[in-house]
Amino acid sequence: MYKLIFSLLSISLLLWAGCKTEAPVEPTEGVVVGEATFSDLGLSMELIASDSLFSGYQTIKAALKDLDTDEMRTDLELTVVPMMTMTTMTHSAPFEPNTGTDADGYYPFQVVFIMPTSEMGYWELKVTVRDPLADMEQTIMVPIEVTTPEETRVRNMVATDDSSFLFVSLVEPFSPEVGMNEFTLAVHQRNTMMDFPAVEDLTLEIEPTMPSMNHGSPNNVHPVHVVNGHYKGQVNFTMDGWWQVHVWIKRGETVIGEMDFNITFSAL
Repeated sequence: MYKLIFSLLSISLLLWAGCKTEAPVEPTEGVVVGEATFSDLGLSMELIASDSLFSGYQTIKAALKDLDTDEMRTDLELTVVPMMTMTTMTHSAPFEPNTGTDADGYYPFQVVFIMPTSEMGYWELKVTVRDPLADMEQTIMVPIEVTTPEETRVRNMVATDDSSFLFVSLVEPFSPEVGMNEFTLAVHQRNTMMDFPAVEDLTLEIEPTMPSMNHGSPNNVHPVHVVNGHYKGQVNFTMDGWWQVHVWIKRGETVIGEMDFNITFSAL
């Protein structure tokens, strides 16, 4: 009897150990959207995003490694400027600069790509890396590909009060779900084709509707400015499917523009 119990226990332990060693490995997050070598500084760089680059607001993070040791360097200074070269002109886009490394040693920054790559023009990132210890820096143009998303995530408008040209980007939700979702918009103004400062003095109001069902949803929170032109609120999706979030943009009590963002998702 004891031998039988011991044999069964041994088999159970072997099965448990086998299951444990065969547990799936978590996939690496993100995709590499650009690469470069800074030979003067002895560095390699990978640019990583959560998905392929598209027109709209995205976070990109740079991994900077020593060419000899392949170890991450976290003591550098990074400057990135988006540039599009077209047949008749060159222009930039709204961006939020890097301010240091994150907990994993990457250098994150944000870009609002205001149009996709096309026959009319191509995108590059003007990347400058400075090594303070060596008192050296190097600048490289890194080609990237920007696609058109299934649903528009950046819209432009001319403000009716002062004729300023504004870009309004949908930051969140990125992965919507049924229930309350963070709803964040980033607003930038085009001063020149190279200068797109954040706009921080607006009032935003939202109203989500489900056109196919002819209903809205309760308990939505209008976005308010938090930092760097980001306006954060909440939107309530009571079911999955196609939603349309109407946005009124006001300066003071005056509506200076309005637009819709389509958000479609499945709960399955």
